[in-house]
Amino acid sequence: MRTAFRLRFPSLEGLGVGSSLEGLGVGSSLEGLGVGFASCLLPPVPLLGGVRGGFCLLPPASCLLPPAFCLLLLVSPATAIAGPVSQEQLVEIEQLWQNSTHALADVNCSTCHQQQESKALIFKPTHESCVSCHDVEVETFLLGKHGIRLNEKLSPLTPAMAKIPMKESALAKQMNCNTCHDVHAVDTVVAAVDSCLSCHNDSHSLNYKQSQHSKLFLAEGKLPRPSVESVTCATCHLPRQENDVKVFVNHNNTYNLLPRDRMVKEVCMNCHGMEYSFNSIFDDELVEANFDSSPQLHLETIELVRQLEKRRAKQNAQD
Repeated sequence: MRTAFRLRFPSLEGLGVGSSLEGLGVGSSLEGLGVGFASCLLPPVPLLGGVRGGFCLLPPASCLLPPAFCLLLLVSPATAIAGPVSQEQLVEIEQLWQNSTHALADVNCSTCHQQQESKALIFKPTHESCVSCHDVEVETFLLGKHGIRLNEKLSPLTPAMAKIPMKESALAKQMNCNTCHDVHAVDTVVAAVDSCLSCHNDSHSLNYKQSQHSKLFLAEGKLPRPSVESVTCATCHLPRQENDVKVFVNHNNTYNLLPRDRMVKEVCMNCHGMEYSFNSIFDDELVEANFDSSPQLHLETIELVRQLEKRRAKQNAQD
């Protein structure tokens, strides 16, 4: 037994297949089904999302139609932006999605590629699509260096605009959600380190791979969530925060940079003591080396506080 769902899609005219599905491995015609409609036959499997707004919300693997049929609609002459997409690329997109965190959360194609109100196709989703699920992440991203131009309705920031060294190959990149998070293979482990090092070419960034933090990250790479349970670029610069409802990531990469003691309170002291943390974060050479050893700096303020505590303890003992 098969259940028929209606799938809304643009006209097939201009796609090279006329008004028939013949040649796409379907073998039936659109005639008599109504203008702009076809029936999508799905096997009797548990529904992960049902059908909303005319777009199928089931994973591609559950549909009897070949991936080329649905994905071809995204690259028709009327909507194409990135140029023609081969059958191999379409299959690769599906495979990437199947192994992504989006697939685990039952988030599929139409969640990002369909405008919520008009139901129109979104060929290249932006941060405005991401905000429907990741509201805190997008809001904080727009407040940081990476996203502040978008917040002001300007063109996206590019590494070419940066004052610190950036890799030549990355200068033309436009900073948005998709810059760090692959559009289909959504992987926070990659975004936690590799995405950063694909652009940043300064000493602090490059020295991460030789740091104790990096060694810990690599050693724990087989953990279920290594980017959470070890120390990465994102651990310090995009710290995880939580409230009574959920855990979220502060994507304002400027938030922890100044003043420096904010980094100590928000991040360092989650693992290290106060004195070690303050001495480390104010040791400029150690910061540039990405904390590859213990701090050589000893802040006078810490020593004054220690002496004050000793006097208070002595006074309390006498009382």
